Amino acid sequence: MMERFREVAGELLELAGHPARVSPYGNVTLEIDGVTFSLLHDHEENDARMTMFCDFGLPDESNKDELIKALLAANAAGLARAGRESFCMNPVSGHILASSILPMPEGSARLLFDVLRQYAQQARKWQQAYALRTDAGAACKAS
Repeated sequence: MMERFREVAGELLELAGHPARVSPYGNVTLEIDGVTFSLLHDHEENDARMTMFCDFGLPDESNKDELIKALLAANAAGLARAGRESFCMNPVSGHILASSILPMPEGSARLLFDVLRQYAQQARKWQQAYALRTDAGAACKAS
């Protein structure tokens, strides 16, 4: 299945307009619509899935409490649904990340790419609503 992950990651990189550089360790970082994503192949627990991290950005100190309350409310709303994304904070970079377990696509990665674009749109809304700063790839690279 690692080979399938590399195929999917390569196709995603191509769709995003990036050179095809997939880590031999089963992860890839890419940018879609100005939002950074990291995908990690879950070869230990379930070979047919991957973990996705979407970088929402670095919170501004002036509204950090308000943002954390909104994130906790979003997490609580999603707890009842399996496979639902959750929010976390990268302890190294301080960036807010959305994370989710995604199934490995059986066919084209186009549908997965469209799902990631929807995450990117949501990240942009949160960036505007909560003044989240973005440093391309900083949250994912620092982890």
